[in-house]
Amino acid sequence: MATPALIPTRTPLAPPDWEIVVADYPVLKELCWSYHLPTITPEDAFGKYEAEWRHVDPSILTEHEQILIRLLTEVHGNGCFLG
Repeated sequence: MATPALIPTRTPLAPPDWEIVVADYPVLKELCWSYHLPTITPEDAFGKYEAEWRHVDPSILTEHEQILIRLLTEVHGNGCFLG
């Protein structure tokens, strides 16, 4: 399975207090099927992507979601995505 290599390598860093609207990211929404709040913290979203990556088809990621994953990887994964 492919990794998020198609994600741009540089993205601006987000402010520390931001939250992610789950419905804005189709794959994240699927991964959060048991999560019933409209937003998720970046740390939790990164954890979901990493833990559930085996269920993700990277070819269906929108460009917007690819950028989110790259940003989360830079900020919360220290540049490493272990999905």
